[in-house]
Amino acid sequence: MGVALEILSETQNKLYDRREVKAKFTHISATPSRKEVVDALAEKFGHKDSIVIDKVTQHFGRKEAEVSAKIYDRLEDAQKLEPAYRFDRTLGKKEEKKDGGEKK
Repeated sequence: MGVALEILSETQNKLYDRREVKAKFTHISATPSRKEVVDALAEKFGHKDSIVIDKVTQHFGRKEAEVSAKIYDRLEDAQKLEPAYRFDRTLGKKEEKKDGGEKK
């Protein structure tokens, strides 16, 4: 799939040792997956393990998606500051229901 990356803004947050990035992905077919977004950002910035995707927004009728992401300098900092479910989403892990789906 052809995906073009354009960085809209990049802010260095020294307090949390991370970069906060807003980017635009121009794509040919479907909205890029979080994995494709992480791969493209890692190619540009490095630190593949410590990238956390906040949001991917697709506008109706456009071949563009806006992405908000955080790129930490160290994985340990990311694990301390970000909830575990954000890593699961970014890595594409499925959540399982704990109650077995039963109504009470």
